[in-house]
Amino acid sequence: MAVHDRTRLTADFQILSYAVSLIKSYLLMSMLSAFKNTRITQSEPNYHINQLDCCLRVSKRRRSIGFKVHDGVITLQVPHGLPVKLLAEAVASKRDWLLAKQVQQQAMPKVPQRQLVDGAPWPVFGEQLSLQFVAEQKHGISVVDDQLIVALTSRQQSHASKQRLLEVWYKAQALEFAQRRLDYWQDMMAITPKAKSIKVRYFSSRWGSCSSKAELKFNWLLAMAPEFVFDYVVVHEVCHLRHMHHGREFWQMVANYCPDYQQARQWLRDHGYSLVMKPAA
Repeated sequence: MAVHDRTRLTADFQILSYAVSLIKSYLLMSMLSAFKNTRITQSEPNYHINQLDCCLRVSKRRRSIGFKVHDGVITLQVPHGLPVKLLAEAVASKRDWLLAKQVQQQAMPKVPQRQLVDGAPWPVFGEQLSLQFVAEQKHGISVVDDQLIVALTSRQQSHASKQRLLEVWYKAQALEFAQRRLDYWQDMMAITPKAKSIKVRYFSSRWGSCSSKAELKFNWLLAMAPEFVFDYVVVHEVCHLRHMHHGREFWQMVANYCPDYQQARQWLRDHGYSLVMKPAA
């Protein structure tokens, strides 16, 4: 090949390389522009962003980005029409926190699945009782020695009926215990005026509450916890009848009437996840 031919070939190659470089730059800029302008309009159970696998939930009622980590799953709650660019920036700013929460939750023991079969262990005020089903003319639940005996009629043999009976019974146990201990502690602390009402209900992230109207509520799943733990929660809420805050005076009052409250709080931190009623189908 002549020298001028090689020179011309080299020049052509350089021109081609430059053209390819321009095309790549154009495509990259186009992709970045599209990314910036893309808006989120629908939820996705499997959404990948900033090297994180997430669950994306879109709502037209939201006005800000929400972050949630539950059972090791990262959920992004975003407003409808939010630019992807803004979500990516928000996730980047929370990335370390999200990963730390995810690792922490993945290391936690799995939430137990209650079994609705004879011999299955069910906790009642901290004691593991053996569940037993018996056929009777009238339904009811009783504790006999180390057994939790559930009497069922011929029409109550379904999984749903068994679960419903147990839930009603646990709620009744929780309400009776909370009322009895509330009466005791209000007299002991000389609380005036006393609580206006007391109820048990399910809370997803708390064990009790006290409103400004002196209405007390307790998580009925506490009927599965040891009595000293449930009693601490009652003391906690009764103290709120006098101190509607978590300041020094409040905690001093709690410590005066419940010296082992730190132990009870630690028990809830370590074992609270196990206070669930999720019977396996």
